[in-house]
Amino acid sequence: MLTVAAAGGQAVRGAALLAVYAVGMAVPLFVLALLWQRLRLGERRWLRGRPYRVGPLRLHTTSTISGLVFIVIGVLFVGFDGTAGLAGSDPAGAAAAEDVVAGIGAHVPDLAALAVVAVLTVAVVAWRLARDRRH
Repeated sequence: MLTVAAAGGQAVRGAALLAVYAVGMAVPLFVLALLWQRLRLGERRWLRGRPYRVGPLRLHTTSTISGLVFIVIGVLFVGFDGTAGLAGSDPAGAAAAEDVVAGIGAHVPDLAALAVVAVLTVAVVAWRLARDRRH
């Protein structure tokens, strides 16, 4: 992603691209944290896991499951040549959707898109601050 942003030659576009990328990575984590707190998932016994022993080793079910998931992902990456096999079931449809989005993006100036994102961010932060002061 950093290479794409740097190779574009337009600083504002690169910054916007990296900002959207960062938001796309952070938003799911914020949603998970919000749900974790609201639903009190940390207090649920089935989510905490349990310690167990295998001979002299002291293990935990959470660590074991996480390790197995990473092993499966590693095997899939080796078996399918990394992410090259993740093109999806309809590459032509994905390419068509990408063309539509690129066509729309070509008509929207980068500064305008960045300004909309900035205004929305300020509005959400102001709304949250006002809401927190009332409570």
